[in-house]
Amino acid sequence: MLDQVDHFPTTEFACKGYIAPDGYHPATPYPQEWEADRLPTLKRILENVRLACGSHPMTVLCGYRTVDYNAELRRRGLEGERHATGVSLHSQHTEGRAADIMIFGTPAIVVLQAVLHQHANGNLTDLGGVGYYPYLGFVHVDTFKDPSGKLRRWNG
Repeated sequence: MLDQVDHFPTTEFACKGYIAPDGYHPATPYPQEWEADRLPTLKRILENVRLACGSHPMTVLCGYRTVDYNAELRRRGLEGERHATGVSLHSQHTEGRAADIMIFGTPAIVVLQAVLHQHANGNLTDLGGVGYYPYLGFVHVDTFKDPSGKLRRWNG
């Protein structure tokens, strides 16, 4: 596992601003109280995956989400909005333990294969879950460990 990660500024994990039926909700920073214990683990996973994919720049599409933003995305998904499908009621994004990622020019299936390969080789011991969203072109990674110890996997 990598000890030093500097490719992912904390601002990249901030909750995006959004418009909901009740109006505009501004962006929310990643919670400062989680920066020391949750974010470094997630950043190490991302850096390892970035290196496994040829050191190309990685984009964090979605990091932290407020509970309200998660609920809004879930509402949109249940109403059929394609870009909001599969939003979990108890998302690890609301705990600051997840990131939806893509690497420009690298198909999401290749990123997924890199994540699974790195995990199988023991390089992502903190990885708890991985979701593959082929139609949206991204991969979800999180650090929430299932009590069974098995890697949680799903397709969105």
